[in-house]
Amino acid sequence: MEQSRPASVRRLTKGERVRGRIVHIGADSVFVDLGGRSDARVAKIELQRPDGTLSVKIGDELEATVVDPHSNDGPLLVVTMGHSGSGIDVRELQLALDTRTPIEGRFSKAQKGGLEVTIGAVRAFCPASQVSNSFVAELEPLVGQTARFMVLEIKEEGRSVIVSRRQVIELEKAEAGRARLCELKEGAILSGTVTSIQKFGAFVDLGGIEGLVHISEISRGRVERVGDVLTAGEQVEVKVLKIEAPEGKSAARITLSMKALQAAPAAAAPVPAPSKDTVLDGTVVKHLPHGIVVETKQGEGLVPARELDVQEGRDLRRAYPIGEVLQVVLLDASRGKLRFSATKVSEVQARNDFRDYKTAQEGAASGSGGALAAALGKLSLGNLPATPSREALERIAKEEQKAREARERELAEQRAREEARAAQAARTEEARLTQARPTAPVATTAPAAAPVATTAPAQPADAEGEADGEGDEPKRRRVVHTYDVK
Repeated sequence: MEQSRPASVRRLTKGERVRGRIVHIGADSVFVDLGGRSDARVAKIELQRPDGTLSVKIGDELEATVVDPHSNDGPLLVVTMGHSGSGIDVRELQLALDTRTPIEGRFSKAQKGGLEVTIGAVRAFCPASQVSNSFVAELEPLVGQTARFMVLEIKEEGRSVIVSRRQVIELEKAEAGRARLCELKEGAILSGTVTSIQKFGAFVDLGGIEGLVHISEISRGRVERVGDVLTAGEQVEVKVLKIEAPEGKSAARITLSMKALQAAPAAAAPVPAPSKDTVLDGTVVKHLPHGIVVETKQGEGLVPARELDVQEGRDLRRAYPIGEVLQVVLLDASRGKLRFSATKVSEVQARNDFRDYKTAQEGAASGSGGALAAALGKLSLGNLPATPSREALERIAKEEQKAREARERELAEQRAREEARAAQAARTEEARLTQARPTAPVATTAPAAAPVATTAPAQPADAEGEADGEGDEPKRRRVVHTYDVK
């Protein structure tokens, strides 16, 4: 009748390594108590010496590997080779190779390319690459140490045996990882050791199992290179974000975070977008092939190479090293990206200074008589929104002079236009009058007409003389001629 197996037995898996105490020695099997589980059994022949005597007794503890957890007579075990008192021979080495069972041995001698290992009466060889799961620079200090090995190869009837310490370490690590995985829970906060640095993040050993801290989960601040923040061997505190065990894969994916354990920065008040007339201080934080990236109080943005005050072809890394502060003005803020200019700072400053000057001038004109002196008084060093430099004041004076000259030119041009219009009007009027004069002939060109008497008839000459008086010189008669002017 088939013997029923308790539920605890079913938790055993093939290849699992167990430790127990011998509780009974039968004719063919040695029974081992696995601590709360049903007894397992080991073939008696595995524990016999070459002379047929047993190397163990009731009460001894031994380590074994499960080869058949569902055997009708109880789980079948294979003893881990090299237990105390055992004499190891080639037959046992072959059994260890076939069942992938670790066997105990001792590093006995350092050789070129590896170490000689003594396993009972057998000499084996462990290549340097198989000594550990990490690089070992010096092999000599390992001589005399006892360790467990996995048999890789048996040749020439046992005269050539190759073993590996590395495979045992990896096996132990995998077993510890499986046990650790069962203990892990999402949200747990653990301490771990950084094992390797990658471009995308860092792997952290949590005690037999590794998890990944992605570069985005290292810090709340910006991380350009993982190696700038973490180093291999460093102890870190992490939080388990996610545990994934993909079907068909032996290894689980564990996502970790260091950022989750860091205090969140205080929420800052929203910063309004800068205007295009605002001069800002920018700190160089990054170099690009086509410009530099600066950090301002309004946010991070690009300054294209053409908007930098630097000669063409000069190395931007040397002209504007990381951390240098320069003044910039906003060019564009479309699509949520800021673009700045360094070359237009002086232009914007001059425009802002002149605007402030005109504002002060207009305010003075409307308040206290409009005198220029009052306007300039408002622009004193103490009253300006920002203390202007001598150069700024000179720019203001130049701008005012330009404006004054422009007004004078405009007035002169206006007077010239008015004079031209007046001259044109005079010429037009003269031409009109000329066209309006009569066309009759002038009297001075007509022939003279016969005289016409308009007074008394002429008197004789003697009569005239007589009339004037005797003895006197005769006087000329006044004759009036009248012309008929046609």
